[in-house]
Amino acid sequence: MPPDESDRSNLLLYSSPRQQGGAVDQTTLAVYGLFLERTQLEFNEGEHSIWNQDDHLPSHACNDHERSVSPSHNVEERVLQEIRPNFMPTRTIKVGPVDGNQDPRLVYHREQEGRIAVEPWATLSHCWGGSSPLKTTLATESQWQRGIPLDMMPPTFRDAVTITRKLGIDHLWIDSLCIIQDSAEDWEYEALRMNNVYKYGLLNIAADTSRTCNDGIFSSRNGPTAVIKLPLISQKSNIRSFMFVRPRQWNNFRNDTMGSSSTLSSRAWALQESILSPRTLHYGKQQMVWECLSFTLTESSAIARLDNNRPLLPGFSWSYKTLLPPGIVQRPSSQTLVEKDHDRHVSLYNFWLQIIANYTKRKLTVPSDIFPALAGIASILQVHLGDRYLAGLFEGDLLRSLLWQIIDPSSSATTSACLAPSWSWASVLGAIEPGINVNSSTISPQIVGNHAAKILKAETYRADGRITPAEYFLNAPTGVLLIEAYLLQGKSLDELQYEGGDLDSIEGDSTCPNTIYGREISIHLDMNEDMGKQQAVAILHLGAWDWNFGLTRPHSRRVETTFAGLVLRQSADVAQGIYRRIGTAKMSIRIVQNSPSYRFLEDAENLIASKWSKKTVTIV
Repeated sequence: MPPDESDRSNLLLYSSPRQQGGAVDQTTLAVYGLFLERTQLEFNEGEHSIWNQDDHLPSHACNDHERSVSPSHNVEERVLQEIRPNFMPTRTIKVGPVDGNQDPRLVYHREQEGRIAVEPWATLSHCWGGSSPLKTTLATESQWQRGIPLDMMPPTFRDAVTITRKLGIDHLWIDSLCIIQDSAEDWEYEALRMNNVYKYGLLNIAADTSRTCNDGIFSSRNGPTAVIKLPLISQKSNIRSFMFVRPRQWNNFRNDTMGSSSTLSSRAWALQESILSPRTLHYGKQQMVWECLSFTLTESSAIARLDNNRPLLPGFSWSYKTLLPPGIVQRPSSQTLVEKDHDRHVSLYNFWLQIIANYTKRKLTVPSDIFPALAGIASILQVHLGDRYLAGLFEGDLLRSLLWQIIDPSSSATTSACLAPSWSWASVLGAIEPGINVNSSTISPQIVGNHAAKILKAETYRADGRITPAEYFLNAPTGVLLIEAYLLQGKSLDELQYEGGDLDSIEGDSTCPNTIYGREISIHLDMNEDMGKQQAVAILHLGAWDWNFGLTRPHSRRVETTFAGLVLRQSADVAQGIYRRIGTAKMSIRIVQNSPSYRFLEDAENLIASKWSKKTVTIV
């Protein structure tokens, strides 16, 4: 290879060819090598050219992909070109030199004359597990500033220090050491800054396989361990070193980073850490995986993403960084991507519901962390939406968001401490999904008809009774909704449901009838309860939503309409007439509309208006 070509990252190595049945058998040893050069100027100015497309563009195994891969780098350049703000974490661990002649120590970063010295830092994502990791407390804070001997650190922390040193990064942020754990004031302050800690960090180190801080980051690989040592020479970068290559055999990277092999992917705190970090280096069970805004790079393949975060190569799944649209996290709030238009807002509301669905499938060691562990993402969306945040829901999408439902009521539970009002998904511990399906971040059902509920008041309160402001993202144990809507009351759930009997006759023009091809009437409880003893239960109708799936043939279109509401019961511990949510009720109708005289929605709403009572209801 000529010297000027040694800097290129498109590297594909094969073992010696073997003839098998007339064909050449080639065993891939390595797919690519990647140099990511970054100058001090690029760091200070926000990485204007972090990707040099001439010299640093990885190819996916062959040069045929170079042209198709390169557009995805526009995302990286566009969203990271902003000026880095004057931000540093309150504390970091200064890891010390790579030779280990100095112990790591806790250091403070304070402003002087309105400025702060900004240096690169790495962050660590890890599982605390059932064990308590090394912590900073009011008693140990001054001791850690003098030094933290490596042999005092649990293995996961030691490995993170080693990685940070080897990468030439001076600072490392670890939650248990960089937040004073026995100071409620410091913990709340740092929880609200955590989005900046991760999104402005240079790199996130993900200890995917570590169940506790005592497991360490590095693990032994299964399979062949034979390697070949090759020289690595770059005149351009003044590198004269070597590299190791080995047979490629681990292609299923998702299991290492998002599946059963990754303990970290089951941890609630780790979701926002993965989404907010611009780059994540995963240490999986079988391989390392690199994620950034443009690529997922594994030891066996490269996966590019387009500007809309879809994988460029079919058959590959997204990373957690695709749960928000490009640029939302990295772009400063003063330069919002979201214009004041309906479609952009709906898109972000859809992203939020998808994030909640992923988040609630994960585990929290401390249930009261349910809001703080998501505060970083919530704060970013709140700025871009300009909307009120109410106990995990956004006011601008409140009617639809209130219809969340528990996937498995038999496994859901409440906690002894009240974490949220009953109408918030955070009031029940269990995996949820949107009650009004979100099949896409860009295509949404539309609320239709004339009988949608009206929200007259929506408030949440801190533990001390104060009303939470629009940008409050921590615990809000109580709240109140005042809603004007149609109410169907009864003594048991057996008496309550949306009625669909008369809907069979709503077929449009007799010469060109509509076809009803599906109807489902259901009640989803938040928890399995003995409802036979419950008194004063009710369904509160929130609205009807339409999906228009377009033309199935000329003059015909497929439509799905869902009528949905909350299942309520009168609260025994507050004044009469006050309700708590206990579930949702739905009726879904799927039709092929052939007739232009379509009266389906109007006639269905008339059934509700004639048999339900219009009330103003308070839900706590």
